[in-house]
Amino acid sequence: NDANSAAFGEKWRGAGRRVNSLVCLTMGTGIGGGIILNGEVWRGAHGMSGEIGHITVNPEGPKCNCGNYGCLESYSSATGMVRSAIGSIKKGTRTILLRLTTGEIKKIDAKLIHEAAIKGDRLSLNILKEAGMYLGIAIANLMNILNPDMIVLTGAVTGSWDFFMPAAQLEVRKRALKTIVGRTRIVKGKLRGTAGIVGAAGIAWRQSGHI
Repeated sequence: NDANSAAFGEKWRGAGRRVNSLVCLTMGTGIGGGIILNGEVWRGAHGMSGEIGHITVNPEGPKCNCGNYGCLESYSSATGMVRSAIGSIKKGTRTILLRLTTGEIKKIDAKLIHEAAIKGDRLSLNILKEAGMYLGIAIANLMNILNPDMIVLTGAVTGSWDFFMPAAQLEVRKRALKTIVGRTRIVKGKLRGTAGIVGAAGIAWRQSGHI
């Protein structure tokens, strides 16, 4: 899948070139995941590994498209953040998002939430902080289960890194095992929008025996 390709791309030519294991989260409209163990893509027994967006981070959370409740994707994806913003506005929360969209809340997207956060909009800042908190819970679980060298975050949502990562790092420090929390780097991907393409090429090359 695309996330596996992105993970291999970051391992082959990106942020993970010097490590042997990593977990890559692709953060866009949804959240995907790719896992590299011992230098190879780990696909799972049935090819379904890496569905990181559907880790439960809040059992009492909103219903996800997958049918589960409280999935990471419901909070930390672009779609999840927009849902949260619109829901808060409908409850009467004041926000400059209304001015930025001239009152048309259907125009709200993750980019606008980022812009509003830069302007100090309390709702947008809280949404990004919440996204980071739940992301940190998921990352801590991944670290405790897989013990990778590195966690790599890619995708459009990482443009708001400075707003969500402090909360994510706080949760990781609280929840990840102390023996690994200082040894596992959490970094932004280096290949930006090309990680999937680069990774797909790398996987093809490896299958043909070139790497």
